[in-house]
Amino acid sequence: LNSGDFRSSAGTIVAGEEDPDLPQARHVLDATAAAGMTIRYLELPGGHSWYVWGPGLEQSLPWLATRVGLTA
Repeated sequence: LNSGDFRSSAGTIVAGEEDPDLPQARHVLDATAAAGMTIRYLELPGGHSWYVWGPGLEQSLPWLATRVGLTA
């Protein structure tokens, strides 16, 4: 395991409520929290597809734009 300092890292995890990999997404969320990262977790209707990730990206863009300095 990497023991670096990840407190300045942030991101979004998007998962579908019917995704068979949903337990893994929650495991990744737990691991990022344990590493000190600031993570937004979105669980949206749907499975393992762009029908979930597209809206997740759309919902995350305002946060991302602010984080990287594209907006005030």
